[in-house]
Amino acid sequence: MIGILDIKEHRINKPKNNRLENLSYSAKHKMNSYKNLSIIDYTGRFIYVLVALGKNDREFWTQCPLYLQKGLYFCGLQYVASDGGFHGDGPVKFSYDNPGNDAVKKSFNLIFIEVRTGIETAFARICNWFPILGTNKGKWNYSEESLQLSIHAAARLHNWLMNTENLSYSALESPVSYFKKFY
Repeated sequence: MIGILDIKEHRINKPKNNRLENLSYSAKHKMNSYKNLSIIDYTGRFIYVLVALGKNDREFWTQCPLYLQKGLYFCGLQYVASDGGFHGDGPVKFSYDNPGNDAVKKSFNLIFIEVRTGIETAFARICNWFPILGTNKGKWNYSEESLQLSIHAAARLHNWLMNTENLSYSALESPVSYFKKFY
């Protein structure tokens, strides 16, 4: 696994252009938004960030350069971990829908949940460290270019802070893993 994939939506004002309004409308959140597709590595550092318009998460992923030119970015058995919203072909793996009594599948799902927590934590860190990014509750009043530059700058600053402060997210250091060591 080279990274963990997720999409965050940044709320914007409804565009006056009908084509842009249709592209930016998120049925899932009932708002107009730009999508931020991010991939972090196992330490919680961003390795890929894309900000653009897209109707839904799967369509956004399948139209991005990383997916369309996967031969340039992925080789052999490399993949990214993701939630179930990205089912389909491509270099993506996700947890089992119904592991049943299979101990290996149950163990994979437990580990997968811990790893997926990493990207959610990274998004929360960025919004806390850089309040200009706000949350889904606040609307962006920036131009498309300013929005993209802000998110890319925040991801780079996030990585820089993680490096200078020696911070790391590791599933091996999670509370569940510590508990398993002793019990």
